[in-house]
Amino acid sequence: MSSDAIGPLGVRKGDRIRLISSTDRQPPPPGSTGTVIGWNTDPRFAQVWIRWDPGVPSNLNLIPNEDRWEVIP
Repeated sequence: MSSDAIGPLGVRKGDRIRLISSTDRQPPPPGSTGTVIGWNTDPRFAQVWIRWDPGVPSNLNLIPNEDRWEVIP
């Protein structure tokens, strides 16, 4: 995990996350896991970019305040 560059909602590049829920029409299943690879901080298009683990059928980016996820300790 990177020790610098905190993005939306306090995630860092390299953080491991678990999806709780998504407003997307075709989200990965709840409980899917992945790694934060970056983010867009423009308030109009804020997203957290995720590299989903192998086998997760998605390329979904997470949207703060719409999608719910947790950082895996």
